[in-house]
Amino acid sequence: MLGHCISVVGKESFWELMNDFIKTDLGLDSTVMGTGHPKLLNGYGFKNIPLGNWGLGSEDYLTPAGNITSSAEDLLTFAKMNINETPDYLNLCHVFYDMKSKHSNMGLGWWIDYKKPHIYYHGGRIGGFSTMLGFDKLNKNAVVILANIPFLKNDHKLMLDVLNNL
Repeated sequence: MLGHCISVVGKESFWELMNDFIKTDLGLDSTVMGTGHPKLLNGYGFKNIPLGNWGLGSEDYLTPAGNITSSAEDLLTFAKMNINETPDYLNLCHVFYDMKSKHSNMGLGWWIDYKKPHIYYHGGRIGGFSTMLGFDKLNKNAVVILANIPFLKNDHKLMLDVLNNL
């Protein structure tokens, strides 16, 4: 709903507004909405069945829920921006809300670890791909896990293990 409202106010599609924000405001050159990046790998399903690349179309009402393709380099750049809170509005994403979950609280777009509230993370999955990004604001470290297989087992645990051992 928010994505639709942003489109109406911005008088452009959410897709166009988001691509402009990603490139102009964040400076992430290898990050785009959808699957239009020329270096994108194919995704694979169970038993190594090729799934190709699939995502939501530019006019799909679910597009604002994700649908972003990125590189490890851009994700690490984004983590560094969050660690340093530059641009400064990123600090709004780090305010936590008690979600009454077993492992984490929630910020704006980030899970925040209960035991180590200076660790933030978020992951995603879509046909043939798994992603996890985590960063430690206290120790200024970040980890990206990108896999072209669905449902990478224990990606959250793997990310935390690597991050805690840097």
